[in-house]
Amino acid sequence: MPAFAQFKNLTYMSCIVVLLVLSSCIMGEPIEPTAVPSVTPPGDMLTLTTANYTHTLVENELIPGTDIIYRSRDGDNLFIDIDGQSSVRRIGDSLTGTRLMVPGTHVHYNLRLINAAFSNPYVFGPVTITVFNPQPLEMPNVGQLPPATIVYEGIGIDYRVPAGRQLPGSSVTFLGVDDLGARLGGTAQYPSLPEQNSFVWTGRLSNHAIIQYDLTAVSVLPDELQMRGEAKLYLYRAPLN
Repeated sequence: MPAFAQFKNLTYMSCIVVLLVLSSCIMGEPIEPTAVPSVTPPGDMLTLTTANYTHTLVENELIPGTDIIYRSRDGDNLFIDIDGQSSVRRIGDSLTGTRLMVPGTHVHYNLRLINAAFSNPYVFGPVTITVFNPQPLEMPNVGQLPPATIVYEGIGIDYRVPAGRQLPGSSVTFLGVDDLGARLGGTAQYPSLPEQNSFVWTGRLSNHAIIQYDLTAVSVLPDELQMRGEAKLYLYRAPLN
């Protein structure tokens, strides 16, 4: 066979092979649609942050949620015990640390010493709380909560919940939309939540933690519910009944 004919046949066969490979790729596994994102995806932990934790220092008392004891002040010097060891700090210095606040709940604080004109100095800054393996259980028609070991307030919430998923840290599931707004499951409350309406929910996260949500449905779409607002977290050293 002439060399030109051999080259032509070889080129033709190469094109066939390329077409078969492309067809195999196109006809293979279907491309999965991109999942709708969630600001706080569900998982084995719930992380919450209060940005403006504030506490006025009292002599010989612990700063709640820490292992820090404020002892006294002499001029610019603040005498403070940290993890059982004495130290001298001044206004503007940082106080950071990590501890297991109650069983199953880890706290990280990043505070600074602030001066006050007519009272003792105080600490101010963000505190991040992580609840491990939360098992949310709604507390419908709850009255006054039992006194807590510590309460973290002003926890900023901005959740984007895909349809079929739970509102993090709750038993509430976003089921889609109906004529009135978001359709909710997993709650004893009225199951429809119109856009821009309030949603208040209280539940246990564990035997040592209770959360209260005060949220607003800022956006209701068929595939996503966006909730914004604040939460309070109540922590208990002794297990709840």
